[in-house]
Amino acid sequence: MDSETLRVIDKLEIRRLIPSGLQSQSKSLLRWGLLGLIVRLIVMPLMGHPDAMIVARIGLTLGSKQQLIPSVDPPLVFLFYSAYLKLIGPVLPSAVVGVLTDPTQYSPEGLRIAFAMNQTGLGLFLFLLKIPLLLLDFVAAVALLWIPSQPSKGLAAYKLWMLNPVSLLVTFAVGQYDIFAVSLFLVGLALLRRERYMSSALVFGLAGAFQLVGILFLLPLAIYTIRHLGGSKGMIKGFSVLTVGLLTAGVGLSAALLTPKFYQSANLALPLTYIDGFYQNTLYTQGATGNSILNGLFRFVVGYSASLSTPGSNDVFVLMPMSYAILLFAVATFQDWNRVSLAYAFMGFLFSYYALSLFLPQWFLWVQPLLLLWVADKAVGAKLTYIVSTAFFFVYTLKWDPGFTTNLLAPIDPKYLGMTGPYQWLMQAGLPPEQIVWAGRAVLSASLLFGIALLAQHLSRMKELHP
Repeated sequence: MDSETLRVIDKLEIRRLIPSGLQSQSKSLLRWGLLGLIVRLIVMPLMGHPDAMIVARIGLTLGSKQQLIPSVDPPLVFLFYSAYLKLIGPVLPSAVVGVLTDPTQYSPEGLRIAFAMNQTGLGLFLFLLKIPLLLLDFVAAVALLWIPSQPSKGLAAYKLWMLNPVSLLVTFAVGQYDIFAVSLFLVGLALLRRERYMSSALVFGLAGAFQLVGILFLLPLAIYTIRHLGGSKGMIKGFSVLTVGLLTAGVGLSAALLTPKFYQSANLALPLTYIDGFYQNTLYTQGATGNSILNGLFRFVVGYSASLSTPGSNDVFVLMPMSYAILLFAVATFQDWNRVSLAYAFMGFLFSYYALSLFLPQWFLWVQPLLLLWVADKAVGAKLTYIVSTAFFFVYTLKWDPGFTTNLLAPIDPKYLGMTGPYQWLMQAGLPPEQIVWAGRAVLSASLLFGIALLAQHLSRMKELHP
């Protein structure tokens, strides 16, 4: 390593973030980090999506009026952005901010977002809006280094993360906030490596306040803790882990109940059929009362999942809860789990969730770090699963076309905001776009279900699991 690189590393104190087994790879880490940074910095101002503008709209309103526009999105995101946007307010483009905070009642409200995305300075606004996402993305990258016991695997996952196409799309092109939950989830796994159960539970709970993925991991973690520590100590610690995690998530989600409301909908990212009230007791969408929190929970768990029914009756088997129950039974039954195999088992559940349920494109980010760790493990079929699932994930996103294709280029030229995308192009060419998306979705699901079978084989090879 040349002396100039060493000086840069020492000046930035990068060594403190690198596991001891990877100190000799500091130059490689820096180079890949710079490559990933350059790609992200290019994408951030040149691509944008109404979802990011909606978050900004709610954050600006909360900061100026101290009132929260009710939304299906978690309140912590808006509390963060209200403070962040107020902090950087002097450098935000006034034209964009003016439209987002204009007291004019737009009808429909979606016109406000469209007008904001036609303003001068949109690229700069999006760039500034995504800076926290950039920082959290690198937190996730560093956490990947600390999770595997073999440093080389952490390094391989880190390199893959730097050019992960799902991350680049979801976090930097669209500007979705799921990286809040993903980065916290990975920090929790890194803490779990050092058997810091309560700290990891708190972090997983905080991740759960941003996205459900953190909450879903708490119950397997609690069961693992009980079995790993054993006896009364394990029982106490396991229940403590579950309690701390759920309380942390609950405190974060309760922010919506404690903040005064501004009853003007800004949730235009989803069709009305998706409005589920999961994060609040009452949801208002475009002036209409939405569903209760319990209705929202059951819509998420049951309504979005594939199901089977027995002939001639209302006897229905909902597959997503069944796959989660299988995960819990496996953790409770088999021995010799460790933090990596537990994370892989949870990845198998996420595979089944994506394969058998409706999911929004940004939710596919949840599994990406675990999938990259599996690829870095050089498991049989892992690379194939990653390549095929990623390729057909992009086919699946055509379900939301042109929002995830041509419309993303609106910061370059506003004309792209109203331009048709590949879905319409296929239709104009006389091809059936809906059936093509369905076929792509089928291959995506098949690759993930096959991945579960490969993963089960890999787990058995890592360390024999026996009752």
